[in-house]
Amino acid sequence: MSIDSVALTQKLVQFRSLNPPGEEKACIEFLANMLSDAPIQVETFEFEPDCPSLIAKISGSGSEKPLCFTGHVDVVPLGAKQWKMDPFAGDIRDGKLFGRGSSDMKAGVAAFVAATLAQVQNGKRFRRGITLVITAGEETGCQGAFHLSQLGVLGPSALLIVAEPSSNSPIIAHKGSLRLSVSAPGRSSHSSMPELGDNAINKVVEWVQRLNAFEFESFVHPLLGKTTASVTTIFGGQNINSVPDFAGFTIDFRTIPNHLHSDLLRDVQMLLGSEAKIEVVTNFRGFSTSHIPLRCSPFWRFSRSEPADIQHLLAHHISPMHQRSFLDLTTRPPSSSARARPSNVTKLTNSASSVVSRRLSTSITISLSKCANSCSAVEPIARSLAAAMAADHGLPSRSSIAWSQNDRIPTK
Repeated sequence: MSIDSVALTQKLVQFRSLNPPGEEKACIEFLANMLSDAPIQVETFEFEPDCPSLIAKISGSGSEKPLCFTGHVDVVPLGAKQWKMDPFAGDIRDGKLFGRGSSDMKAGVAAFVAATLAQVQNGKRFRRGITLVITAGEETGCQGAFHLSQLGVLGPSALLIVAEPSSNSPIIAHKGSLRLSVSAPGRSSHSSMPELGDNAINKVVEWVQRLNAFEFESFVHPLLGKTTASVTTIFGGQNINSVPDFAGFTIDFRTIPNHLHSDLLRDVQMLLGSEAKIEVVTNFRGFSTSHIPLRCSPFWRFSRSEPADIQHLLAHHISPMHQRSFLDLTTRPPSSSARARPSNVTKLTNSASSVVSRRLSTSITISLSKCANSCSAVEPIARSLAAAMAADHGLPSRSSIAWSQNDRIPTK
């Protein structure tokens, strides 16, 4: 008898697998029993009491690595606002299934579980095996997934498909997450004499305003956009008639892949000042595969000889560390000797039509047009830029450089 994926989604939604506090056990046990009855080999692993994840494996007859599907069954809390429908009923209305976790991501889990069971029940023999990884603790830092990795029980896979909601489109890039807890010290006093205290809440209010006004990352990823920041919780004080001696907040940064978290942490500390105590809650780097659709890639535009700002190149292909070094070099005020030569390095960044292209091979070719009379000043900059790009893309340090002296800047 086949498993209906919609009915299975409804059943999974009916489990109150809220996290926090972490109530995934009943849902995981239900899925483990269903898969074991197929029969499929199932093991469960708890990263803390009553918080299990499961791994289900079907062996293949060939030597190929298995295909792996993964998802989580924990869901975020309901929020303060009253729901119009029961969040744990899984009701269907006007062709839509309502409930906490129906999209993120019990429907995805139900889909790959139902598909796997259907193949097993049809007596299919698998040349390539299948692995299902269903985790707990995703919403609070992916503890379940990290635990499985640390145990070394995941095994190999040829392809990992994460069944998060994506409108049935493949997602090939994902932002990173840097979550911080920031606290402010203070000194308590009676609220009738606030001048004797040091109000920690006032500090937090000012820091949040600074964060909201600050642009941490001006560069734009072709698929992910910019790094974003959201203040998500705030706390402080104990009673209404005392100046608070403690306060704090949490902030969730979602970062583009080339935004180094070490740089971001340094920027936050500098912005808030030495009084701010910053603790890292989670720290996950973003990623982007090399298979960015052609029209999303800046190289497509460069190859069509459209004008391109040098910072646009830096945003997509060089880490912030190298960006700063390169921009420091190219925007440095020219020396007296450089002023006498129209080919000084400031011409590079002032050029309105600097065109940069990268060959997808072991070499990088940089074309710089309308930027100098002589290559002597441009060459070290171009080579530095190419080396930075090569390092960021894991390419050999030897990179071929080509430049054009067309449309030279006139000498006065």
